[in-house]
Amino acid sequence: MNSVLSNIEKLDTYILRRNEYVAESKDEPNKLNTSRKLEVTTKKNQSNNKKRPPPINKARKSLPSIFRRAEENKDSAQIITPTGSKIIGSPLYKRSKSDSFFDHAFNFDKNLGKGSFGEVVAATCRSTSKKFAIKKIPFSKLSKDQYREAYGHMNIPCHPNIVRFHQAWIDKQILHIQLEMCDKSLAAYCHGIDWLEDKELWNVFLDILQGLGHLHNNFMLHNDIKPDNIFMTKNKVCKLGDFGLISDMRSEPINNSSNKHYQSEGDGKYCSKEAINGTLSIFSDIFSFGISILEVGTNIHLPSYGTGWEPIRKWEIPEEILEPMSDELRELVKQMMDKAPTRRPTCSELMKNHVVKEKLRIRKQEVEHIPSESQFQPISYLTTESPLGSRESSCSSIDFLDHFENAEKKTPFVSKLNFDLEDDEDEYEVFSPPRTPVKKSRYQQTMPEVSPPRKIQKLFQRKNLFDE
Repeated sequence: MNSVLSNIEKLDTYILRRNEYVAESKDEPNKLNTSRKLEVTTKKNQSNNKKRPPPINKARKSLPSIFRRAEENKDSAQIITPTGSKIIGSPLYKRSKSDSFFDHAFNFDKNLGKGSFGEVVAATCRSTSKKFAIKKIPFSKLSKDQYREAYGHMNIPCHPNIVRFHQAWIDKQILHIQLEMCDKSLAAYCHGIDWLEDKELWNVFLDILQGLGHLHNNFMLHNDIKPDNIFMTKNKVCKLGDFGLISDMRSEPINNSSNKHYQSEGDGKYCSKEAINGTLSIFSDIFSFGISILEVGTNIHLPSYGTGWEPIRKWEIPEEILEPMSDELRELVKQMMDKAPTRRPTCSELMKNHVVKEKLRIRKQEVEHIPSESQFQPISYLTTESPLGSRESSCSSIDFLDHFENAEKKTPFVSKLNFDLEDDEDEYEVFSPPRTPVKKSRYQQTMPEVSPPRKIQKLFQRKNLFDE
């Protein structure tokens, strides 16, 4: 019993009494001190009395490189591709500078025009010294329909009667569309004259017929054909351009009564009745094409609305106004402006007309002799996939024969192997035999006799295959 009490006395310092706080002594760290009493309090007050550790000042972690690059690329020039957009990787463009890609790659020449969409400028490429028309659309006026123009250009295969698209990019909150440089529009060409002569009018008709037929064959609708959107080169070859209202028949419904953008942006002077109501088709393009030929061929006034709008579409036109046009072309335009859309001829049907077919054959022969302004050369894309700044042409277009025809003709000589060279000798220091025949004893070198190992000699001796 005494031993038990003594053990209890030893453990007395480790037994807690109620409302006593246990702590280590400062003088003796291993000895418990129970001098401090705990106060009776609630759980709420107890939690408030707890001293919380001071907040740790954590250094802000840097963004991962992929996000940091995304922030840096936010203000960089991005080229538009059919699958999205990419940062321009051209030797002409330095992202570190505040200048835009346009300022790096082009020299501004002059303003070509302004409109509700933005402006069009003429510029010269610094690397190729070629002139281009660049359309600039600010983001404040940018919508999905302006992107449609860039993607529409990409979906149209190249054709000599369609304005050539080169590239499109976004920089400094502005969409840029780089296009082929033409001389002037058909409307500007006809300004100041009464009407086009029969030869010029037929050339315009045949050129645009081929370009529009190319669009329709690729299931695309222009939706805004008029003289302002028909462009002429210096050689008077007409091209169809300005695809701001282009639509794809494969992805968009032909009959779209809710097409408010076309109803607000389309020019009422050249629209058919069903197009005003929102029904777009290849026949609405045919109507706009026909009434455009009527305007430049007769100098008729086309109202956007009013009392004169309806009679023109009913072909209630005085004979004296139609007099400058030839009878064949007048009849074709009348069919193209028929009030029933399905009775209008398609581009392929117009090309099968015997008069059009013969004139088209002559026109193609004339265009073949016109010097081309590199309209079929590869497009200059300044992308990350092209470190040199342009796509190289196919090797099939390079004439390799010119390099060999002027070369000096020589007979190839194959030198013999020299087995007398040591490992540390330079084979170029050894005299090579001349090409002329010489004495064999002077230049022919014999192989040294090498005796086989002893074991192999005995093996061949047994089989009688080796003579000592």
